[in-house]
Amino acid sequence: MEEIEKNDLILSGNRYKTFINLDSTAWNVEKLSNVTEIYMGQSPEGQYYNEKKEGLPFYQGKTDFGIKYLKEPSKWTTQTTKEAIKNDILMSVRAPVGPVNLAPFNLCIGRGLCAIRPNEDKLNYLFLFYCLKSIEKNIASLATGSTFKAIRKDAVENIKIPLPSIEVQNEIVKELNGYQKVIGGARQIIENYKPNIDIKDDWKMVKIEEVSTIRPQKSEISALDKNMEVSFIPMLDLNEGNQEINVNKSKKLSEVYKGYVYFKDNDVLLAKITPCFENGKSGIAKDLVNGIGFGSTEFIVIRPTEKVLSEWLYYFISQDRFIEYGKNTMTGSAGQQRININFVSKYQIPLPNIEEQQIIIQNIKEESEIVILSEKAVKTFEKKIQDKLNYIWGK
Repeated sequence: MEEIEKNDLILSGNRYKTFINLDSTAWNVEKLSNVTEIYMGQSPEGQYYNEKKEGLPFYQGKTDFGIKYLKEPSKWTTQTTKEAIKNDILMSVRAPVGPVNLAPFNLCIGRGLCAIRPNEDKLNYLFLFYCLKSIEKNIASLATGSTFKAIRKDAVENIKIPLPSIEVQNEIVKELNGYQKVIGGARQIIENYKPNIDIKDDWKMVKIEEVSTIRPQKSEISALDKNMEVSFIPMLDLNEGNQEINVNKSKKLSEVYKGYVYFKDNDVLLAKITPCFENGKSGIAKDLVNGIGFGSTEFIVIRPTEKVLSEWLYYFISQDRFIEYGKNTMTGSAGQQRININFVSKYQIPLPNIEEQQIIIQNIKEESEIVILSEKAVKTFEKKIQDKLNYIWGK
């Protein structure tokens, strides 16, 4: 349990298919009432709550779960009404019904939760957790009530799970935990990696406009055949925090020449409108049809000169520092604010020679490949978990 918590490995239920026929497994199935004790939550009286960490931490319902683990409790209670102990499975029994989590310590549960405590001789608590986590949607369907959905204790008791021997359960849990550790480690790489460039004192600082053309004019391609195909990139295809741009649409030049922003291969695209700018939408145009692209008028196009690499420009305009400064220049009405283009033009970046830029960018690319491999590892081992869950349920 501690290893699971430490590696932040709680499963996300919406990754897994909904299993309608819960009796289709090759193993026997058992009602929860036969292999667990179920405790429905009850809120303490108001005068017993405190924020001084006296008594037990109190959790009311699903909103206290957090995304991957239990949030820090916001209040404690010195009156213990219904208690969940460490390793109980917690189930949200009031809207929304179905989400489950693990109790990492003893806590008091309110009416939005129930605690499910396995009979240790018959049921590995993590095996039960994996089973219930994979059928959250099924559990939600058991809720009743027209205005406020809830699930009754008898409905929880009647939930059926496959029940192999405790030895088989232990082996399955060991296997799934191993997969989860790989996923957890890979996610830590994905979430924590940020490329870093150590700026040297002898590098000259230059304004972006000194090493690029801001908003190149489409008149430079005015003589081209208007029937030729060019790439078309809407704002949706500009990614957040990723220089790769989804290039999968094309139009005739005549359809986009008026009313859209022009760019070509290796130009840097930057979203200027809220919330796209704040969310880090930017990228480098590559592999455009006939080397030419058009897109949203909410793009600022930055074309590098021979003094600077596209990747070097992208690195600095995608940094948190650039985005934070840019937010302070935004003008316009609520929901339609845009960054000041002069901010982009005048923003200063370090400029080593092109050879140094190439070495540094290559190092960042090699580091980024580790992130890509980590993303593949997450998908691979999530599929292994899904396959094992299918096996558990006889699919």
